[in-house]
Amino acid sequence: HYYDLDLLPNLSHEVFVDVGAFTGDSVLDFISTYGKAGYSKIYCYEMSENNLEFLKVNLNGFNDIIFKHNAVTDRAREISYDENEDSSATKEGGKTKSVKGVSLDEDISENLSLIKMDIEGGEKQALIGAKKHISQSKPKLLISVYHNNTDLFELPKLIKDFNSSYDLHLRYYGGPIFPTEIVLICK
Repeated sequence: HYYDLDLLPNLSHEVFVDVGAFTGDSVLDFISTYGKAGYSKIYCYEMSENNLEFLKVNLNGFNDIIFKHNAVTDRAREISYDENEDSSATKEGGKTKSVKGVSLDEDISENLSLIKMDIEGGEKQALIGAKKHISQSKPKLLISVYHNNTDLFELPKLIKDFNSSYDLHLRYYGGPIFPTEIVLICK
């Protein structure tokens, strides 16, 4: 549901970063929507070891995909977290697991053209850690803004502070009961 063809009709040769790659569902959806010519390289960041293994299996056979077992945040640091039984969501500040946290600005030196983030409330810190990319290369952004009560207001302002030339669009893909799956698309 991240790839709105009204807003992002013809993507090709993207340097795509999937932050919170889960088991590869968003990457597979991207490739299904835009084809293999849609990207030149994909970075998949996933902090869950279980999800990372599924991710590698699900994306086996695709070229130019780089798997990163890291949390994406504002700076390099150790992140401790707890993981749900089904590995579908994690919560920072837990005690059972840890992973190296990285910022996109420190971890990737090449220009990025597309960043998708769905990291269960860690989007603000991850955006802060991508400030240089956002301000200098203006990648298209696909950001989940429903995990925290203030994300819907704070994240668009943060992005505009980093680069005022973005056009911002909200898309709602959730159901009628809970306000979930709200995506901020910036281009």
